[in-house]
Amino acid sequence: MTQTTDSFYVETFKREFQKRATDLKLSFNQDSLNKISESHLEDLITIPGIFFDADTKDFISTAAGRSLAQELAQAPQANLESLWPLVIESFKKNNYWGFPTYTEEQTQKRTEAFKELRSYIFTLIQAMIIMKVVIFYFGLKSASDASTTDLIWTGLAIAFSFLSLFFFAWRKSRKKK
Repeated sequence: MTQTTDSFYVETFKREFQKRATDLKLSFNQDSLNKISESHLEDLITIPGIFFDADTKDFISTAAGRSLAQELAQAPQANLESLWPLVIESFKKNNYWGFPTYTEEQTQKRTEAFKELRSYIFTLIQAMIIMKVVIFYFGLKSASDASTTDLIWTGLAIAFSFLSLFFFAWRKSRKKK
């Protein structure tokens, strides 16, 4: 995880815990909260062979903050650091609180699908926006000034548009499955 991503999950955890603690009028040590929030994901999701996607990590952070506040509500005199292992135990005993888990291979397939999707999006933008603007420009220019040069440029723009789409279709049809 990157530093920005880590801080997002840390802030999500803190925000949810503080919201619940305020609603329940609980007092807590801010230093303990900071220490737990910095390592909460590592404590919860470091499980050999099991992986969580980014959205699930966000939901886990929210649920963990809520769960820690509930544990504190049940034992208001306890410190957060003594309650945190109970949250971890609950997460692992209760099938990761029902959140979906993935294997490394599934995560890798997902990134391959996103890479594949990028080429389709680029082709869509090229065909629907860029080439239409170019063809309209040269078409309008050749309609207002019927010189041979403008007709050639219009023909080249149309040919490039068709050829790029045919090349894309040919390249995708040859790709191994």
